[in-house]
Amino acid sequence: LDRLRPTLRPLVAAAFALALGLRTVAPQTHGFGAGVADDYLPTGAARFLAARGEHGRLFNEFTFGGYLLWTLSPAWTVFLDGRSMALYPPRFVEEVLRTRTEGMRALVQRHDATAVVHRTSSVLAAAQGWPGWSVVYVDDTAFVAVRDDAHPSLARSHGMRALTPGDWARVVTSLREDPSRIPAARAELQRLAHDAPGTSLLHVLAGAVAMGAGDFAGAERSLRRALQ
Repeated sequence: LDRLRPTLRPLVAAAFALALGLRTVAPQTHGFGAGVADDYLPTGAARFLAARGEHGRLFNEFTFGGYLLWTLSPAWTVFLDGRSMALYPPRFVEEVLRTRTEGMRALVQRHDATAVVHRTSSVLAAAQGWPGWSVVYVDDTAFVAVRDDAHPSLARSHGMRALTPGDWARVVTSLREDPSRIPAARAELQRLAHDAPGTSLLHVLAGAVAMGAGDFAGAERSLRRALQ
């Protein structure tokens, strides 16, 4: 820049800074703008819990903690958040971060959590099989499960019994084996459509229900929507 005229230096520097900024931002997949990115944080799960007016102790995925603390405190206490070892004992933080899906239920029981907000992953499939727990909300980012004895009304009104969001193939099999479950599955789909209208998982489950009912054309339409 020293070789340029003084009047050109700031223009060249500004152009270089703009090019560098665009090079940094352009490859990112999420959109531009202000606000919270729904694909990364449990906005739907937090909104669902806040609207129910209940309170309790959360077991949450580590990266969700700060957002849940911001949106649900003081009604709900978080399990772990981004302050990590600045606030929580290092041995506790290590234990939580090292716990795999199969050991998660024991950790939840030991710390007496009454609800789980975790990423929609293999943890969802595991939580569906925990005795005394009900999955009550799910979207593409996060799911909510509650302990039945601590949140009986929520478990009763929103617990997914016919749908297993973490295992859509099981939905197909169970409905073929017992067609009497189809109305309950459709009712749960309607409730999920109301609670999490933008999730692609809704359409995957709708396709599974249609397959279980023998409606392959309907299944194809639903799965095409999920892909879109």
